[in-house]
Amino acid sequence: MNFRSLTRIFSRTRSAPLRYEECLSIGKKKILIVDDNSDVRELLALFLKSSGYDTVEAATGLEALNQARATRPDLILMDLVMPIVSGDEAMVWLKADPLTRNMPVIVTTAFSTDRMSIVLSPSALPE
Repeated sequence: MNFRSLTRIFSRTRSAPLRYEECLSIGKKKILIVDDNSDVRELLALFLKSSGYDTVEAATGLEALNQARATRPDLILMDLVMPIVSGDEAMVWLKADPLTRNMPVIVTTAFSTDRMSIVLSPSALPE
């Protein structure tokens, strides 16, 4: 995925009114970085902030669910292999929640497994 593709994802406008904390960064898109490796989160956050994006971080799938509901990010970068609640479980819960179901999620994982085809399959998500 390149920056042109990310820009297309962000071209949608948000219909909900802005909250106070969102007013502090008007014009900036917010990305939720979800990874149990703090070095990966820090590297992604540094890169995205230098490119003009606001970032929010979560170390587990459960934290990601809470952060997504609280901060309403424009995009979620989600690792699959995490403790407590895995990334694929968190994505199913995100897509089942009316508040977060339309948030785009990009899977960012170091592992190449058959789980990827299951996670990315539309039939794996609840109706």
